[in-house]
Amino acid sequence: TMSNASPLQRVRDGQSAVELIHTSHSNWPLPPHRATLNVLRISVLDSSFNPPTLAHLALLDVSAPGQDGEYDAKLLLLSVRNADKVLKPSDATYNQRLDMMTMLAQDVDANKPHLQRNVAVAIIDEPVFVRKSSILRSFLIQHITSLVRDVGQPPRIPQISLAFLMGLDTVTRLLTPSYYSEPMIPVLRRFLSPAPDDDGSMVICATRSMTSLGISTTDEDVKIKLDLGREFLDSGRIAMIDLPEGIERLSSSEIRQKIGEEDPAWKVMVTQRIAGYIQECGLYRHLHSSEAATVELP
Repeated sequence: TMSNASPLQRVRDGQSAVELIHTSHSNWPLPPHRATLNVLRISVLDSSFNPPTLAHLALLDVSAPGQDGEYDAKLLLLSVRNADKVLKPSDATYNQRLDMMTMLAQDVDANKPHLQRNVAVAIIDEPVFVRKSSILRSFLIQHITSLVRDVGQPPRIPQISLAFLMGLDTVTRLLTPSYYSEPMIPVLRRFLSPAPDDDGSMVICATRSMTSLGISTTDEDVKIKLDLGREFLDSGRIAMIDLPEGIERLSSSEIRQKIGEEDPAWKVMVTQRIAGYIQECGLYRHLHSSEAATVELP
């Protein structure tokens, strides 16, 4: 896993904003089959992948809402800010997470014909969500420009449309005013307003069957937050989708806890490849009970 060390170092040292660790093919995010698209729709799964779960896999399989089927490209994104923060002894290192993310990317590709394989794994040094979106967007435009130039045709850069895949807890954080150093709604408008004027990003929220946009949820805090984001829900810039029953409840912290308790039930909560890797590396075995209690995003 030493191969990821230098990109990690470059991102941490601020030498590069984003580093690609794995891609299905050398022209990612351009689709392998045809060179020109007016709009390139990329879904982004931004998580701590500690470890990646079947819920992550299900999220990567969701289709673009209100449009025909698949996203043109997919990205698994790991933020390595706080890299100097000491990882808990039971945590997977960033390199180990990148190994597992690469396995997950290969699992996403495994059931697809070659011409539809278009997944990447990348790292970024930016914990704040809306800034992540603009950094990623400029990186992608730069990256695509150089890819198109290499082909030797006049550069036609597609418009990039990013869809961030999130669980409800992450969306709730996105709609928490105290996370922002300036008024939240204008920031979110810039981030979520349709391109070309603004970022043109979207948020796809996987919920625990909350199709009625927060009406059925019992959690008052979630209700209040979703009300704050009402204009984005109404315009469809934040779209709710249901994951298959049972899948949406899988969380990385539960898997870590089960491994710590030597409960073999965790093995069906991850892909086979990742289960093998976790066992081979002896990950999460030394989980202290105090740690297991901390709530973390899936």
